[in-house]
Amino acid sequence: MLLVLCAIVYLYIAPARSLIETLHAASSRHATLVQLQVQHSQLTAQEKALESPDALEEAARSLGLVQQGEHPYVISGLPSN
Repeated sequence: MLLVLCAIVYLYIAPARSLIETLHAASSRHATLVQLQVQHSQLTAQEKALESPDALEEAARSLGLVQQGEHPYVISGLPSN
C-alpha cells in the first residue's frame, strides 16, 4: 500500500513542477505586459503633445536644430548652476 502511494506521489511531482513553472512564467509575462502598457500610454501622450507645431519646434530646438536661414550660436564657458 505504501509503495502504491509513493508511486502516485512520484507521478504527480513532474506535472506539479510544470504547473508551478508555468504560473511563474505567466506572472513574469503579466508584469512585462503591465510595463509595456504604461510605456504605450506614455508614448501616446507624448505623440499627442508633439502634434502641435509649437511643441514640435521646442523639441527640435532642444536637440540643437535651427530653422532654415537662422544662424546657430554656441556659447561656451558659462558657469554651471
